[in-house]
Amino acid sequence: MATGKPRLGGTLRVGLDWEVDIVDPPASFGGWNTGRVVQQMFESLVEDDLEDEASPQTRLVPALAHRYEVSPDGRVYTFYLRENVRFHDGNPFDAKSVIFNFERMWRENAPHFYPVAADYNQVAMQSVEDVRAFDKYTVEIILREPFPEFLNCMTQEDAPGSVVFISPKALKGHGNEGVADHAPGTGPFKFVARLSTPFGSGVEMARNDDYWNSASYLDGIRFVPLPDADQRAKALLDGEVDLAYGPEPTRLEELRANGFVVREGPIPYVWYFIFNTHDAPFHDPRVRRAVALAFDRRRLSEEVFTGATGVMAGILPPASPSYEPDFPELYPHDPEQAKALLAEAGLANGLSFKV
Repeated sequence: MATGKPRLGGTLRVGLDWEVDIVDPPASFGGWNTGRVVQQMFESLVEDDLEDEASPQTRLVPALAHRYEVSPDGRVYTFYLRENVRFHDGNPFDAKSVIFNFERMWRENAPHFYPVAADYNQVAMQSVEDVRAFDKYTVEIILREPFPEFLNCMTQEDAPGSVVFISPKALKGHGNEGVADHAPGTGPFKFVARLSTPFGSGVEMARNDDYWNSASYLDGIRFVPLPDADQRAKALLDGEVDLAYGPEPTRLEELRANGFVVREGPIPYVWYFIFNTHDAPFHDPRVRRAVALAFDRRRLSEEVFTGATGVMAGILPPASPSYEPDFPELYPHDPEQAKALLAEAGLANGLSFKV
């Protein structure tokens, strides 16, 4: 991130590590990259407090609901919506639009039900029994059973699927398949255009002057994909972007020396391999264990990533509320044991595979 004297206006140029998926968050599979984009355009009833950079786990703060209540048995959530909020197409946000969007992801007999959005949001939706309005700005969501992570599921704009709100008028006009990139949200920025780049699709957005929580200082944001980490560092140094996610770790000191601000902190993110356990050779658990034992994760972290990453023992990162700091290291670096397991599995001469 470049330093310099603050000024109003202008377009922030952001380098992403992958292209941007469709802009229809409930039906998008874009992960973190698309999440960074749609988070500027769409909102949920509650959001993570991203201003708090010190705590490993973020706390929930009011968003489109200015407050909420949870029944003692954990099954009934009552949301009191903000008034005078409008979607980017000018249509009002109210209890009816909340119900409409929930039905798209949850109620199979609704005319606008979308199986893709339902599939991507099933963790949040599987416990929902009913959604109803008391008045124009009060919504009640009843769960079949208590689900402590229900509110946290609403904040995951970076996941496959997202419980954010799209203008019902746009959904009715474009349909579930056609609303992508035509989906008005309520956020501080609104979609302008797709950007065609040598490395895939980017997005340009403009300030929402009618944003309920005061308009942004920026005129707009331009997100461009730069898949190579070294390329993202070079783009910063060459003045092609103002901010980049995950630049090449070996160039962080060079960036600092050139006046860039390098921000680091706990994030809910883990790099991991997913094995296809149906096909050889990874259908054999001995082979999977051998791979886990063969990797020197500490050396990878310290030498290849120059200490910009941490070593994980389990599958949950420190920013997860379920993280266990004392989780045992089940697969320490042990090449000899890895070789022995491969030999047991009939692969004494080793194996090669693509990741």
